[in-house]
Amino acid sequence: TKSAYLLASGGFTRVGQWKLTGEGGFELSNPAPKDPGVYAFILDGEIVYVGLTLTGLHTRMGHYRRGHEDMVTSKRVNGLILEALRAGSTVEVLVAMPRPAEWHSLPVNNAAGLEAGLISHLLPRWNIRGARKRKAA
Repeated sequence: TKSAYLLASGGFTRVGQWKLTGEGGFELSNPAPKDPGVYAFILDGEIVYVGLTLTGLHTRMGHYRRGHEDMVTSKRVNGLILEALRAGSTVEVLVAMPRPAEWHSLPVNNAAGLEAGLISHLLPRWNIRGARKRKAA
């Protein structure tokens, strides 16, 4: 399995975990940072989803919590989180906030590169790109 240890050794920090609420939904046990960055969902120790937000981790986690109807990924992943929590699983959230860089004075988004690299390397099963490549292999 692709363990959270890989991410922790690579500079990710644990924010908390998703917890069921009395209203049939779920919430994050601790507030996520307001900064943009890369995040990962860890299901019972396995990295199952990697994502990127340019608007802020706190805002993006709110999208997953609410499962917006018009945001296809948020709605889909909301259902996966809810299903896992109802089955008694643990879903942790790890984050990283890499700084932007430059290459020959051109801007480089390290967060976008980190997300793409992790998805192609780990093929997380909740990521559509990861699931497609996993089936093809």
